[in-house]
Amino acid sequence: MSDYDEMASLAESILEFRRQRSRVFPKEIFGELAWELLLEVFIADARGDAITARMTLAKNAGAGAVMSRWLKYLTAEGILLGDGDGNLDDELVLSGKGMKAIEEILTVARDLKLSLHSATIPNK
Repeated sequence: MSDYDEMASLAESILEFRRQRSRVFPKEIFGELAWELLLEVFIADARGDAITARMTLAKNAGAGAVMSRWLKYLTAEGILLGDGDGNLDDELVLSGKGMKAIEEILTVARDLKLSLHSATIPNK
């Protein structure tokens, strides 16, 4: 498995964990639509799939107006590529800056997972 595939798998696990939280806690206490959007775009890129904000809304709880504002913000910050008009049906792509940032934070998550796993294995 390549590093990129490993990172995409980790991103999928993070999203699934986030969705499972709502089975135990009220979904209203969670709200990181922009983060979920970025993970979804990263995963789609790894699979070679096209993705829109509307498609991510179908998987993650959120309002279209809120997503539109996040699209405008993330484009203005140079994290997503696009015209920055907040259109939910535009295909989404991470910029180089966005890709680097997602890979960096997923590397941190992977390293934390590995350190936790190695801490639970007794020394021989």
